[in-house]
Amino acid sequence: MHDADSSASARAYRSIRDAILDGSYPPGDMLGESSLAASLEMSRTPVRAALARLQDEGWIVIYPKRGAVVQGLSERTIVDLDDARLILESTAVGRAPQLLRERLADRLKESVDAQRAAFRRGDVREFVELTMRFHRGFVEAGGNSVLL
Repeated sequence: MHDADSSASARAYRSIRDAILDGSYPPGDMLGESSLAASLEMSRTPVRAALARLQDEGWIVIYPKRGAVVQGLSERTIVDLDDARLILESTAVGRAPQLLRERLADRLKESVDAQRAAFRRGDVREFVELTMRFHRGFVEAGGNSVLL
């Protein structure tokens, strides 16, 4: 993938995910590659890559030749995701050396402060980005690329 394609894909990903987060694309909405590409003023290739990433992350489900449906999260799904995150993060951070865990603790405290500030401002996009980085930090500390 060329840098321009990658950059366009990243822009498409952020734009679509932000629209899901702010409710512009609520759960159940059908998203089409062509209409997204037109509204984002780019070709379908980076939009297709963005949709694949969004599906990998659970934001949407792609139905070939039909489009992608925005996913809502049931209370049960949220509980299940929380359980899975807890298991992955505990395992990963438990394998990290003590010094690395101490450095991680310092970074995470700063992250929590930033998350609280974003929440108070009502900046959902920033809050989600910070939260994802926060949780990713536990897994990165363990150095297990499969868990990551």
